[in-house]
Amino acid sequence: MDEVTASHVKNYSKKVPTEFGSSGLSRKAIAEGGTPDVFAFADIDRPKALQLTGGPVSIKAPEGRSQYGWVMAEKKAAIFLTHCTNAVLAQKELQSLKIFL
Repeated sequence: MDEVTASHVKNYSKKVPTEFGSSGLSRKAIAEGGTPDVFAFADIDRPKALQLTGGPVSIKAPEGRSQYGWVMAEKKAAIFLTHCTNAVLAQKELQSLKIFL
């Protein structure tokens, strides 16, 4: 992250505030109204990414449900990075979702 923020400062002459800590505390801060521009999580001991949509083994949402809204409603992910169009559809189904652009 230090390299990314340094590159941004170099290219745009704008300081990027960073805060590092446990993902649990960061998630709690966001849930309580924090508004980060980027939230990154890495578990060095167990690196992985879940393919929750579009994959051959991705569990499909029940008929009539948005895949993205269903994934979040079922708490299959705490944070979901997707296109804005998908996020808006998911939020129509699950109004409590917050979209960060």
